[in-house]
Formats: sequence, structure tokens, C-alpha cells
Amino acid sequence: MPYHADALGRRWAEVEPALQTLLGALMDVAGAGWIGIGVATLVLVAVPMRRGKRWGRLLIPVLFLIFYVPTLLATLAVLNGTPATPPWYGNAIACIATIGGTLTDAPWRSLPETD
Repeated sequence: MPYHADALGRRWAEVEPALQTLLGALMDVAGAGWIGIGVATLVLVAVPMRRGKRWGRLLIPVLFLIFYVPTLLATLAVLNGTPATPPWYGNAIACIATIGGTLTDAPWRSLPETD
């Protein structure tokens, strides 16, 4: 991504192969995190939430925040520690939307769980 080149101060072709491998692996881990959150969300919606289990409605925002808060902090570290301008706002919006959605849904105030 262009901001990665700005953070490193050089183009991708100028980055040594070992660092290219490391950065590629980190991007793979981030991608796997997004896939994992997506699959977990689908399973939680398909099973416990459809059965009226409150814990499913609580676990989804917890999982989102477990992933997006560190991602936001890492992006802000790149923003503050390098000349790059990473897209930190996407992670911030995800955190704010998760908190807002959870407060709006308020699963702690819902009817008792169904069996």
C-alpha cells in the first residue's frame, strides 16, 4: 500500500527481501483476522442469536473490539511515528460503530433468553 512505502521511506522494490517477507506475513495475519471475525460473526448470527441467546449478541461486539482496538492503535502508531498517513479512520469508525450498535441493541435489557 502507498502509505507503507511512505512509512519505510522507500518503494517496495527497494525493500530487502527479508523485510518484504516479514511485512507480507503481517498483512496475511491481518487478513486472517478479518476473515476470522467475519466467520465468527456469521456463526454467532446463524446459531445462538437465532436461538435467542443473549450471549451471542454480546460476543459479537466483544470480538470486534478485541480485533479493532489493537488494529487502530497500531495504525495510529504508524501515523504518529512515521511520515505515512495510514487509513486509521476505518478502524476508528469500526470501533465507534461497534460501541454505538451495542448501546443501541442493549442486549442486557432484552427479554430473558429462550431455550
